[in-house]
Amino acid sequence: MRMLIVNPIAGCGYALKVMEQVQSVLTARNLPFRVMRTEYPGCAAKLAREAVEMGCEAVYVIGGADWRAAAFRLG
Repeated sequence: MRMLIVNPIAGCGYALKVMEQVQSVLTARNLPFRVMRTEYPGCAAKLAREAVEMGCEAVYVIGGADWRAAAFRLG
């Protein structure tokens, strides 16, 4: 299972367009995935942590300027 974490307002909606492209690729390759949308600051880190705990083999984070810091703050 793969987890897509997206900030729906990042890039004035551009992140949603990127998410659709990623979904298309995963679907075309018959790879299972789940989409989670962030709702507040720090939400990406929480969702990424949950994805790891669930045993997801890949976590994709699609967001704005500070997505890296949020997603990698798993410790």
